[in-house]
Amino acid sequence: MARKILTMYMSAMLKNDEKLKKALIPDFPVGCRRMTPGVSYLTALTQDNVQVVTDDIQEVCPEGIRLKSGELIEIDAIVCATGFDLSFVPRFPIIGESENLQDRWRGKTPEAYMSCMVAGMPNYFSKFFQSQPVHRCRKYTNDPQHSSAQTRPSATAAS
Repeated sequence: MARKILTMYMSAMLKNDEKLKKALIPDFPVGCRRMTPGVSYLTALTQDNVQVVTDDIQEVCPEGIRLKSGELIEIDAIVCATGFDLSFVPRFPIIGESENLQDRWRGKTPEAYMSCMVAGMPNYFSKFFQSQPVHRCRKYTNDPQHSSAQTRPSATAAS
């Protein structure tokens, strides 16, 4: 139901443009990755002075960007940004069933189920994870009331 509502909302904000809908409406379940972009972002993509390009880039040249199709798009500047810092590693040990989360995430892309739980880390929940737009504000919990407890010792940590 949530996916249907968000799809309808995004379609309306994209003025039902089929090309934009195909490129921007996610095909994964709600909550698995980043949240739906805000209202002004989607409507900005429908403006007359905006061109959404989803084709592969062949090269960046002095005149602009050449697509694999051969088309040259003349540009003044290239801004490379995803908006997501995936380098987060907890500042303190978080010991799960068999490993420390610091070791697991160091040098790798952090993974979390439904953006709030990590496999093998029982009772470790987060309201904000790397796949969500706000990631510096975290609260680590070990109870359903979202206390400020830092970690839950496991049997493997004691041995």
